[in-house]
Amino acid sequence: MKALLAEKLLAEVTGIDDLSRLTEITQRLRTLADVKYDDYDGYGPGVRFMESLALWLNEFKDEHREPALKFILNRLTYISGTELDHLVSTVYKDMLRPKLLEAAARQLMLPTWAVTRIAKSAEFQSIQRRTLILGMSDGARLDKLRRASQLSTEQFHLVSTLDEDKAMDMKSKLGEALRERQLPGEAKFQSVIVVDDFSGSGTTMLRFDDDAWKGKLPKIQRHIADLKLNGVVAQDASVIVLLYLLTHLAKCQLISRMQEAGLTEPDFTLIAAHTFDEDFPLTEENDGEFWGICAEYFRKEWANQHSALAGDLSHGFGGSALPLIIHHNAPNNAPPILWKDESNESVRGDATQREWIGVFPRHERHHPGRP
Repeated sequence: MKALLAEKLLAEVTGIDDLSRLTEITQRLRTLADVKYDDYDGYGPGVRFMESLALWLNEFKDEHREPALKFILNRLTYISGTELDHLVSTVYKDMLRPKLLEAAARQLMLPTWAVTRIAKSAEFQSIQRRTLILGMSDGARLDKLRRASQLSTEQFHLVSTLDEDKAMDMKSKLGEALRERQLPGEAKFQSVIVVDDFSGSGTTMLRFDDDAWKGKLPKIQRHIADLKLNGVVAQDASVIVLLYLLTHLAKCQLISRMQEAGLTEPDFTLIAAHTFDEDFPLTEENDGEFWGICAEYFRKEWANQHSALAGDLSHGFGGSALPLIIHHNAPNNAPPILWKDESNESVRGDATQREWIGVFPRHERHHPGRP
């Protein structure tokens, strides 16, 4: 019954009258909904993907509905919670542990291929315990990272800043662990790993604005400098900026900006669990129909002082034009027609326009309905 209702609703909205084609499309959409899309966190009670899709398609002119549907079927990338959890589960084993082993190999003056010998050494155990992990947002999924690692709970902090009491408590417990296990080294963190889930343009992480470097990384740099003064972090500590998902654009811009800002290796290192290919974003050349639709249906009142940090928003923050949805929230780097939700906005630019609700409504940090 549910499948029949969905098929009927889709037929009414799209105007597709070829029954076999309609059935094929509906089955594909239903499979996508069951496997992934229905788990999107932005949906409210009684509304899931098929209902949201039908309402979204109905907001377009008749001639634009099929191109919009084709985008959902053929171009959109959706990262589910299961997929992201799996990616996080590989980070310690595939990325962090090898770096810690390399550091121990240098200290022991051993070849990096002597993995078993290095891993059993007190030097490696000390380096591993003297690693501090800080979350840059709630997307850092530090609970998942911790469970997939051999690190102590006392090495993780959910946010990127430590108050004085917490910092001294972590330092004290580090000292106790080193003494109990008879490991070498001072009771100071030798490396700091700051973790976030995604960067689409690099602007939020690091940008030059009003004659100063701003963003998450300068704030972290200043906080780590304070921790060094307090004796919590070693003076020669290295910082690893770990992102689970990174676009090619963000990678290039972050590397360039980090060099300009003096956040260079070995003091600062950028690593990503997955980097999207250079040809991943939408382009006018390759995605002409949907590209034009994004521009035509964009409403100027959707832009604000925060989106203006990276220019035109019509195809996504920073012009990123990403055909991407992440299960817990649509990134603002995707075209706003996919995620804009005007249902809770108290101020509208044009009262004659129909309220716009994207197929994957986004929870915005800076939302006009939440002053």
